[in-house]
Amino acid sequence: MQKIFICLAVLYGVGVEWSAAYGQAEKYPFYLKYYWGDRDRDFAVKVTDRLIAVTDKGEVYIGEYNEMARRYEEANNGFEREINNLDSPEYDKRRYEQLQGEVENLEKRYNTVKVGYSLTEANYNMCRSNCQGIYNQLVNIRNNLSNIANSYNQKAAELQRLYNSLTGKIERYNRSVSDLEYRYDIDGLRQDLNRMGDKIAAYIREQKI
Repeated sequence: MQKIFICLAVLYGVGVEWSAAYGQAEKYPFYLKYYWGDRDRDFAVKVTDRLIAVTDKGEVYIGEYNEMARRYEEANNGFEREINNLDSPEYDKRRYEQLQGEVENLEKRYNTVKVGYSLTEANYNMCRSNCQGIYNQLVNIRNNLSNIANSYNQKAAELQRLYNSLTGKIERYNRSVSDLEYRYDIDGLRQDLNRMGDKIAAYIREQKI
């Protein structure tokens, strides 16, 4: 009878140890998030638990990957936060494109009206009687041309100022982004993460998990 109790105790102890080995996957949330991505969560947890429970290096590799993924996410969040605080040139780019379109339209409009002015001027020069109406039309077209020219000059000047400002802003923004990329080394961290992921994948195949 005593031997039976001893055997049961041993079996119970093994069972407790075995069950404790499972349910460990949730300790590694960054590993689950980045290694398994949007794949089936239950399947990911089961494979991870088994990798930890029945292999020598599974939990070590998973722990290393989890820490790398945590650092990657922290760096990526910091990078995004800082880049969003930069003085982005995007608004000025859109304004520049809009203004450029307006200047081009004014130029086309000016050329069209100028043709009309030339025709009206020719009619006026050939007019011999009752020319006041043509003259008034000529004056109106000339005033319209003047207004278009003034608008064109104003917008062209604004476009040039914006171009000068935008050029400097883009250069500063690109330098700032390069500095952030160097400081956070997002690409380097991602490559390290991918290499560690490949190592785990190879280990899973090797262990026939």
